[in-house]
Amino acid sequence: LMPEEAAQHADALVTGYAEQTWPQLLRDHSAGRLQPRYYAPTGRELRGVPIARRELLKKKGYATVNSIEATRGCPHQCDFCVVPTAWKGVYAHRPVEEVIAELQTLEGRHAIFIDLSPVEDVNYAKALYQAMIPLRIRWLGLATTRLAEDAELLKLAAQSGCKGVLIGFESVSQETLNGTRKHFHAASRYAEHVRRLHDHGIGIQGCFVFGFDDEDESVFERTVEFVDKTKIDLPRYAVATPFPGTPLYRRLEAEGR
Repeated sequence: LMPEEAAQHADALVTGYAEQTWPQLLRDHSAGRLQPRYYAPTGRELRGVPIARRELLKKKGYATVNSIEATRGCPHQCDFCVVPTAWKGVYAHRPVEEVIAELQTLEGRHAIFIDLSPVEDVNYAKALYQAMIPLRIRWLGLATTRLAEDAELLKLAAQSGCKGVLIGFESVSQETLNGTRKHFHAASRYAEHVRRLHDHGIGIQGCFVFGFDDEDESVFERTVEFVDKTKIDLPRYAVATPFPGTPLYRRLEAEGR
């Protein structure tokens, strides 16, 4: 988010994703030709991503080492989110067969997908979940409410072993969602989305943010009432934070706030 500041404290700076650039930095350092900047653009397809050497990890130090990525980045532009700022315009996919091949290397029958929202390309997500069904694994991940809006997609996710998702609901107010560029979420349908996910045996970590400009003190009670009524499995509350470089940060800075 702040590469210029970071560059003042380092001999070399790696920005963006590092599968190619970090090994190159190591080779350059070994050869005595370290460069000040390393960056590799991410295209629309992530083909040939190396499979993690999980056997090198001290597994007792982690809740799980079975984390995996099928998609990268996000097509949305929520004004408080660091993702579109740090990785501008990136929404890339790994070939389904490569994701399946990596899943088959995992020990045990569980996985955590770290993708911000693989369901933004519905056709890709359906193909991935269909291919995962024979693996008979249990997995957790992240998604937007789009997962619950498409009946076929939701059914395939459940059949593929989805047992829980993190969803950034952010606010129970549509005015707030629209103001933060999260208009693709419909607050009036949140309860319906939660019910559909629960009906398919999928638990929900629901994330909410307090502190947006159009809210007053009633937002706390209204949000907790929604969480209790819909039986959100694991609510998480945060304070609106203007991270450097984000549209929210730039707006508040321009307003002297």
